[in-house]
Amino acid sequence: MTTFEECQQENAVLREALRWRDARTEPPENDDEIDLWNKKYARNQRGKYDEGEYLSWDNEWGWEIVTDDVTHWCPLPPPPKGAE
Repeated sequence: MTTFEECQQENAVLREALRWRDARTEPPENDDEIDLWNKKYARNQRGKYDEGEYLSWDNEWGWEIVTDDVTHWCPLPPPPKGAE
């Protein structure tokens, strides 16, 4: 049986793993697909980080450099069970 304290610990681990990080001081690993916050559009976007540049996906243009507009990023959650 899971105790309340165990649930609290698991919640704290998940919150840390999925928290928003400062784009300038805590960059992700190269080629990581991430969720990024684009201040130009005041919304989050699916993106990635590659060799010091933040990129977002545009259905018309493909990967677009948006480094100057990104303030924060967050890791993507793991896929649902059975979806691999």
